Amino acid sequence: MLNWNGGERKVTITRRTQVPVRYLAHALGVSDQEISWDPGEKAVTLRRGTALVQLFIGKPVIIVNGERRSIDVAPSIVQGRTFLPARYVAEAFGCAVGWDPGERTVSITMQEAQG
Repeated sequence: MLNWNGGERKVTITRRTQVPVRYLAHALGVSDQEISWDPGEKAVTLRRGTALVQLFIGKPVIIVNGERRSIDVAPSIVQGRTFLPARYVAEAFGCAVGWDPGERTVSITMQEAQG
């Protein structure tokens, strides 16, 4: 389980926690070789096993294994760093996500059978 309470820089946009792409990807078992950036599309692609996840800067959409889904917050670039919405990316890889409002902590539990 990954418990995240802001030890790595994060931003909150429209009440959603966004985390730097590499920090989040590594925590979910995605290696640097499985992270790609398309500057023309402003798209981040993450791959783990058979799971393929794409997000687009400024667009509230996530594509998971070719299936397009609407999300309520768009990925963003802040001070030159790309931030992704933690919940949607983790859930795309089959993880369970929780929020502890008292501790202001996001918890992500990996599911071994996914991705």
